[in-house]
Order: sequence, then C-alpha cells, then structure tokens
Amino acid sequence: MAALILRRVIAAFAVVVAVSAVTFVFLHLLRPDAFEPGGPSLGAFLVRAFLHFDLGDSRIGDTRPVSDLILEGIPADLSLLLIAVPLGVLAGIAGGAVAATRPRRPGTRVLEAIAAIGLIAPVFWVGLMSILLFSPGIDAPLELPFFPPLEGYAPPTSDPLGWLYAMSVPWLVLAFPIAALSLRMMRGSLLEVLDEHYVQTAFAKGLRERTVIRRHAVPPAAAPVLSLVSVNMSLIIGNAVLVELVFSLPGVLSRTARAAAVGDFTLLQGLVIVSAALIVLCTTLADLAQAWMDPRVRR
Repeated sequence: MAALILRRVIAAFAVVVAVSAVTFVFLHLLRPDAFEPGGPSLGAFLVRAFLHFDLGDSRIGDTRPVSDLILEGIPADLSLLLIAVPLGVLAGIAGGAVAATRPRRPGTRVLEAIAAIGLIAPVFWVGLMSILLFSPGIDAPLELPFFPPLEGYAPPTSDPLGWLYAMSVPWLVLAFPIAALSLRMMRGSLLEVLDEHYVQTAFAKGLRERTVIRRHAVPPAAAPVLSLVSVNMSLIIGNAVLVELVFSLPGVLSRTARAAAVGDFTLLQGLVIVSAALIVLCTTLADLAQAWMDPRVRR
C-alpha cells in the first residue's frame, strides 16, 4: 500500500506540472498581449511556480500576487470539497444499497425519484431554489430559521460552529448530484455483486442478510462508485465554482468567472493550476480509497 501511495503522489505531481505547462504555452500563444513583455520562459515559470510559489501578479482589478489570492481563498474551497464530496459518495452508497436490496418499497421509489432530479437539475438552480424557498432573509415562502445567511462564511479555525452553520447548505447542494450519481452506480454494482459465489456462500453459512451485505457485498460494490466519482472530478470542480458564486463563498474558484470576463490571464493561469491540483488531489484520494476497499486494485 505504501508503494501505491508513493506512485500516486508522484503521478499526481507530474500531472499538475504538465497541466501548468500546457496552460502556460497555450495562453502565451493565444494571448501574448495579456502578459508582460519579456516574461519568463516555460522552464523559468515552472521553477518559479513550484519551487517558490510565485505565479505572478494579477494585472487587472485587484493587482496583487496571484499566490496571495490563492492562499486567501483555498481554505474555503477545501472546506467545500473535502466535506461535500465524501458526503455525497456516502449518501449515494447508502441509498444505492437500499435501492438494490429493497427495490419495490415506496421509500426506494422516492429515493430513485430524488436521484433522478439530482442528475438532471443544474447545481446552480438547486442552490438558487434553496435560497428562494428557504432563506429567511428574503421573505421566502418556506422560511427555515436555521438556513445560513449569505456571505456568512467564517474560517473553521476562528469560529468552528459558525463555519459549520455557514457551510451546511452549500455542502448539501454540492453533494446532491454526487449522491444521485453514486446511488445509480451503487445500485447496479451491488446487484452484480450479490450474484457472486462468495456472497451466496456467506448466505448459505447462515449469516444475517445485513451482515453479508455490509461486510461482503458493499465494499467491492462501492469500488466502481469511487471510480465514477474520480472520473467526474472535473465536473464536480465546475459545480463547486457555481456553488461558491451562488452562496457568496470566498473561495479562489469563485474568481474564475471574473478573471475570464475581464481578461486577467495571469490570475486565470493560476486558477487553472489550482483547479488541476484540486482535481488531482480528490482523484488520488478516491483511487487510494478504492485500493483500500478492493484488494484487486492493489494488485
């Protein structure tokens, strides 16, 4: 397992460097006027970026070092992603297990209908509808007193309870499509695993159904779910950008749309690197979790 972790970390770093190089080349070829004349070469940029974390200065609007802007915003991004993604995966795995083992119950039908909505509803629409329906600050028709206020983000280090309060609905909104996708995959995967010989043998030994499903069927059935989430991490990062914009979270990802709109390509270049790093980080964690759950992956 240690060798697998080392290989994944090295591969992740190589991918981030490659994405950074490709981004640098394409932006400088397509928009050379957007960068300072006589700027650094590709090699100098990579050395400066990955050894000194110097990504240049934002040239439009907030003329500050891009690295400072990233360090200010990345805690909010990590707060959103590192909770919402596991929350969606776990909810989807649990819902898929219920859908596979109790297919004709009314509760299962409701779960599948909710999952269908999660697959087709844009995440920004879900976020806006949650605000319009439940936010007490705008006289919503179904006001919820515990609904967090907009622009109420507080860092977890300074105010843990305020952080949990402010992030609760953004977590649920971002986790919703992840849970829907995971539920559909888990249901089909678990149905296949339940027909395997080792699962039938466990039933034949007289073990309880709940024990067999939890210990012998769910772990290998959940491995494809993690693969699916890993493949869709770029889409999840895109959804995170929209969630941050809807709920006014001060993450660095929320600056992407503005940087593209005003042509701040130095900042946009840094944001692409950050997005690539977040995608690779989440993908690596999903791959390691899959290897831990399924021994076949380690081999």
